[in-house]
Amino acid sequence: KFSNRIPDKYNTLLWVQQLSKVFGGRFLGYLTIQYLFVKGLVYQALFAVQLPYYKKALGISGDDYQRYFTVAFMAWSIKPLLGVLSDWMPIAGYHKRGYMLIFCIMSTGTIAASTFLPADPSSGQAAASLFFFAMLGMAGMDLLSEGKYSELLVKKGKEHPTAGSLVTWVWLH
Repeated sequence: KFSNRIPDKYNTLLWVQQLSKVFGGRFLGYLTIQYLFVKGLVYQALFAVQLPYYKKALGISGDDYQRYFTVAFMAWSIKPLLGVLSDWMPIAGYHKRGYMLIFCIMSTGTIAASTFLPADPSSGQAAASLFFFAMLGMAGMDLLSEGKYSELLVKKGKEHPTAGSLVTWVWLH
């Protein structure tokens, strides 16, 4: 078997199996989806699509584009308030689960809604608002994911010395 010939410290399959054993395959899968697709692919797509969307589809000037782009990314500065809100007001007894669902629906809905805006400069502010809420949803998902894996690291780290490598898993995605 090929994996038997690789020293354990370089064996990625063994590392993933160890992480799965400590944190569970479902949680590892969730983190992979969250960081590879949501914070990776979707975030980069929203970053890249805004210039052509504002300039070509809506016919927005460069100055207005810069303002709208800044408004959309201001959502990431609200992350600490989202954490306070989720800690202060749990939904159905959960501090993260309900908010993650809300953020996911909000991001998906606002991205979908942006496709229905009229293709003219008067839609610029509405588009900026929709991009803001899409980014806010992603920022919320990012924050609550960080909170959950931090919580698990504290809980599992005492029993499993390799638990800290979960952070490596997150950063690889």
